[in-house]
Amino acid sequence: MATTKLHENVYSIGVKDPNLRVFDIVMKTTHGTTYNSFLVKTNNNKTIIIDGVKDGFTEEWLDNIKEITPIDKIDVLIVNHTEPDHSGSIEELLKLNSNIEVYGSFLAMANLENIVNMQFKKNVVKDQDVVKFDDVTLRFLIVPNVHWPDTIITFYEERGIAFTCDFLGEHLCSDALLLSELKTKENYDYAFQYYYDSIMSPFKRETREALRKFTELNVRQAFPSHGPLIDQPSDVLKAVRKYSTWAITKRRIRPKITIVYVSSYGYTEKIVEAFKNYINRQNVDLFVYDMQISRLNDVLDDIENSDAFIVGSPTFVGDALKVIYDVLNSLNPFMVQGKYMTAFGSYGWSGEAVGNLLVRAKQLRMKVVDEGLKIRLKPSEAELEKATEFIKEFVKVVKDNFHI
Repeated sequence: MATTKLHENVYSIGVKDPNLRVFDIVMKTTHGTTYNSFLVKTNNNKTIIIDGVKDGFTEEWLDNIKEITPIDKIDVLIVNHTEPDHSGSIEELLKLNSNIEVYGSFLAMANLENIVNMQFKKNVVKDQDVVKFDDVTLRFLIVPNVHWPDTIITFYEERGIAFTCDFLGEHLCSDALLLSELKTKENYDYAFQYYYDSIMSPFKRETREALRKFTELNVRQAFPSHGPLIDQPSDVLKAVRKYSTWAITKRRIRPKITIVYVSSYGYTEKIVEAFKNYINRQNVDLFVYDMQISRLNDVLDDIENSDAFIVGSPTFVGDALKVIYDVLNSLNPFMVQGKYMTAFGSYGWSGEAVGNLLVRAKQLRMKVVDEGLKIRLKPSEAELEKATEFIKEFVKVVKDNFHI
């Protein structure tokens, strides 16, 4: 990404990574990404850098800076967030100029110490702190968990520019630096929502708080750390409206329970039927998924929006089936922590599946209500009555702790 002049004193100095296809191991980046970084000049020729880039692109980034100013003339570095795709290059910068004053949140400064592994001139900012650098006024918004605990947004008051870090960003590498210059918005719109779903959605409450702070400012342009820069006020408004819609947590008037199961010979499914017969009479919203035919994403959405989660699997070779672990291993702990949970299943020899599923639930910080329910092979009528009593106790716990 070539150095680009955005305003008389504001430059883009970031880099492109068009060939990246997976970000953070799990997120697909079909169209690559960018690591956006910025340089701001004051009227007294003070130089401010906002965010670094990923290690591996350090030399290109430094060359971009040198097009505008010598490295030893950099005065300030703003660290919005210390995830390595933004901070990997900072160590080399500080080695070249140890006089740089570094600004960031308390957590960012603590993290950076363990990334650069050297002493540097750190300045901790608090929420709504304002620092003037000659004619450039920067306001700092602390927005934790959007999407790391250390994240801040830096607002350049005179220009109305919000340097938003990952907030309002997306993984999209294109020929256009500015959103207004994109020839088609189809890929942008998809990548924008996919980024929100993958990065921000576990933190809806924190996103709403960030939106509250953001909308109190007179933001005319939003420059995120990934993807095209939102350079038109109307597009900033559109982006905020989308986030506002997606970050809504729907209120319910009754509990929601999701059951996810798999059944090889129909024995575990008989337990599910006993559960359904009881729960459907209890003024509870119930969603049931057989993982042999259900789509994982649909299942995850309902689990994350439920008050309680029940998972069932027969025991094969001493464990639950892989398709059930795929569900559990796809859950985000931040989205499911505190949800009530239990497990059940039929077994032939040893019956370890239920206990193993409960262990995983505890790792996800769910509230495991009981020791689960195990029934050997095909449930008898008496055992199905036992299953009904078992689920009755579970539902009672969920209903007793449900609050509108």
